[in-house]
Amino acid sequence: MHSKKTTFIGSRTRLNYLMLCVFFLLLSNANGQALKSERLRILTSINYRQQDFKWSIAGNLEGINPNIYSELTWKNLAGPRLDIDFKYKLLQKVYLRTAFSYSFIVSGSVTDTDYAEDNRTQTVFYADLQSDKGSSFAISPSLGYGFNVTGRIQINPFVGYGVCQQKFYLLDNENEGLKSIYQSLWKGPFIYLNTDFQVSQKINIEGNIAYHQVNYLAKANWNMIEAFQHPVSFRHKAKGYGIEMDMKMGLKVSKSVFVFLSGKFFKWSTGEGVDELYLASGKTALTKFNDATLKGFSAGSGVKLLW
Repeated sequence: MHSKKTTFIGSRTRLNYLMLCVFFLLLSNANGQALKSERLRILTSINYRQQDFKWSIAGNLEGINPNIYSELTWKNLAGPRLDIDFKYKLLQKVYLRTAFSYSFIVSGSVTDTDYAEDNRTQTVFYADLQSDKGSSFAISPSLGYGFNVTGRIQINPFVGYGVCQQKFYLLDNENEGLKSIYQSLWKGPFIYLNTDFQVSQKINIEGNIAYHQVNYLAKANWNMIEAFQHPVSFRHKAKGYGIEMDMKMGLKVSKSVFVFLSGKFFKWSTGEGVDELYLASGKTALTKFNDATLKGFSAGSGVKLLW
């Protein structure tokens, strides 16, 4: 939990640097063409996505004995991602936007570690496993309003509700029977700011930032542990937040078609919550869910169509 402040400051520094670069680009292209108001905008892109994910629980509901009892850490989960983004003008300056994404995990690893003492000391169990399978799905409809700051700059704030669902695996090439699954769900309202810069007649830049306030729900099937119930061995509940920043640089190739390069950084994190374990005996055990953190980046290229 102590790393959240540092990570947020780092994200804010990257954003300030990004906006500064855009500002100087604008100054160097003073003869740029004015933005044209489109009725419909569709973006499609293929990206490479890489992410890390981890969560931990304590020994009891008070968060002690020990403070970190079990910790799962997924690293370098990578694979292709498809993004589709629609923006439709409902009224003169009112827009409906829906963003959809689906990604596959084709490489990655995961460690599962249990401790007997506080602060990750006295390891009693450790497993280094594969996680070269999995997926992620997200959809986020929103409603926004367009502000023309100048003839070449438009700012579009949006409010909406987002859902992001992920499926992570624990696999072992030496034990084909191990196919444990952890499924997470982040959902809740968000605010999104889209800034559109017409740098020149041919070049367009978009900078976007979103903040999500979410409920975190997860369930898992630890399929090799006979003492747990199946197909749901335990559940996690907590509240958290998400921050996403991305930038697109587009080149106009025809009257209504741009090709673009894009980059994105993201971080999602929860606070404390509850871990609810379902035993094969029918009993239920509760303990403190410390937190979960998902962070990573994506980069790719795509096409923007305007009508």
